[in-house]
Amino acid sequence: MLKALRLWDRPTREGLDIFTGMVLPTEYGLKEDLSIINSRLALDTMLSAYIFQLGRLQPGLAKILILRFKEKESAKAIACKLNISIDHLNRNQRLAIYYLAGLIFDEETRRRKFPKV
Repeated sequence: MLKALRLWDRPTREGLDIFTGMVLPTEYGLKEDLSIINSRLALDTMLSAYIFQLGRLQPGLAKILILRFKEKESAKAIACKLNISIDHLNRNQRLAIYYLAGLIFDEETRRRKFPKV
């Protein structure tokens, strides 16, 4: 998950491997035969959707993910902006990634048990 977030908006297939074989990413358009650009756009769209969902539950954690990975701000800049220590920022970033992975895993599990008709 972290690798996929770090490679946000970069034209590479790196970070896509953990989503291979999953149902959920295919619903966002991720397929093996797509170009690098379209693959990355599909994955980034899915990550954005789940970061938005996380923001409804934990807005501060979602903001950290957006600033850190989408807007590519440094940890130091974000810590200053949020008036927290870098250690606190790193703990919250890990927690945000954990929650994000949990949301995606939960939805993936739900869709595998109850496929759309």
